[in-house]
Amino acid sequence: MSVPVDQIVTAIEDLLQANRETRATLEATDVVLGHGLDALDSGEDLVSILATIPVAAYRQATQDNSDRLNLARHRLRVLVIAACAESGMTPREIAGDWGISRQRVDQFLQEYRRSQDG
Repeated sequence: MSVPVDQIVTAIEDLLQANRETRATLEATDVVLGHGLDALDSGEDLVSILATIPVAAYRQATQDNSDRLNLARHRLRVLVIAACAESGMTPREIAGDWGISRQRVDQFLQEYRRSQDG
């Protein structure tokens, strides 16, 4: 089991991109929420405000970006944990560094091995 550095680099780049996309979506949503709050404060009724906002589009974009972010984080975590194990760290040491259980480390290592088998 040898974790190629280029896979880790790609995973970091993917996570950075997912962070950027998620941040942009959240910032756009913040603006819309701010306008909605201002409208409520000025006495507009909620139904009228919602009629002017593509709620479904913002909700779906937020969910999609959150899903991509979580997947990118997971992929990087699996690779880094596998690389740590390969370098001689025990699952207990890795678990302590990552703040997760030893069993979770074992699951990540199994996932990495499966990904290399297929």
